[in-house]
Amino acid sequence: MEHLFQYTLAVSVPLMILWIAYRWAIADIKRPAANRLTLITIYAVSLTLVPLMRLSGFFPTEFYIIGYDSGNSGEDSSLPSILTIASAVWVAGAAVCLLLSIADVVRILTTLRRCKSVVSSEGWPIHISDDDNLSPFSFGSVILMNRRDYDECRRTILLHEVGHIRNRHILDLMLSQTVAVLCWYNPAAWLMRRELKTVHEFQADAHVVNAGCDIREYQLLLLQKSVLSHHSAIASNLNYSQIRRRISMINRPAPTRRSLWRYTVPLAGMTCAAATLTIDSVSYAVTPQIARSVPAVEPPKTSKDHPEVYVNGDRIPYEDINSVPVSEIKAITINKSDDRTEIVISK
Repeated sequence: MEHLFQYTLAVSVPLMILWIAYRWAIADIKRPAANRLTLITIYAVSLTLVPLMRLSGFFPTEFYIIGYDSGNSGEDSSLPSILTIASAVWVAGAAVCLLLSIADVVRILTTLRRCKSVVSSEGWPIHISDDDNLSPFSFGSVILMNRRDYDECRRTILLHEVGHIRNRHILDLMLSQTVAVLCWYNPAAWLMRRELKTVHEFQADAHVVNAGCDIREYQLLLLQKSVLSHHSAIASNLNYSQIRRRISMINRPAPTRRSLWRYTVPLAGMTCAAATLTIDSVSYAVTPQIARSVPAVEPPKTSKDHPEVYVNGDRIPYEDINSVPVSEIKAITINKSDDRTEIVISK
């Protein structure tokens, strides 16, 4: 588990930096398709940056703690115990988030099972609930709405949810939820998930408007549905929060080409993330393996004032080296190590 925990740390660093870059430069641009692609790219970069850097040789394959005996169960160093404790806390938090996610899916499936199923004229399966407080949502290719919405504003809601289905937003939500579970301690993971859902709503809103629905009536519908219950973190809800931002985005004119330069900001953020990961303390923390240790070794002995001299295998005092006749010397070999130097003379 320590390996996986360290990997989540490796994901969290670029995720946070790239999220800040996105939010500062891109979030308010009316290009939902491009913004969605940028967010997905941020996820992909965050999940693969450290493994790619390790394969490229930016990181050492393992770290060594001098002075710690790996067979001593960590009694001589606090670093392994800190990693173990942090990993245990992470496992507990991830388990809670995973269970909540599973419960969310079970709740959706239970709700769908209780609904009456019909097929729209366009061929989309619709589940109708008798709960008038239930907000419309889509899950996969299934659409759910309450009976009042089905009778009063079926076409508009259907257009909105079809926008989610055709863009396959469920895949994005599964990815964002997985990262949120793995990096539950990182605020950027939850902010990214919320931003991705908001961009999904921008895309679905654009789908409704482009289909010819009256903008004022649609905005009024959004305000009405905003007071209903929020159903799920992994389903696409019509009443998803930030209604003011969505209405503002609908009324905002299309951006000019001058805004395209903002999409280069995440590239600078990627460079910053890579540079941050190469810092020694950071690279040690995010390397997805337990640091190996070796026992401490005694410091090397200091070199002697004079090297040891051997003539035909017999050691002689260094001072006598000049007494060896030059005409009798066939070869001289110097063997040098950290703690001694030998001069071997062959006659």
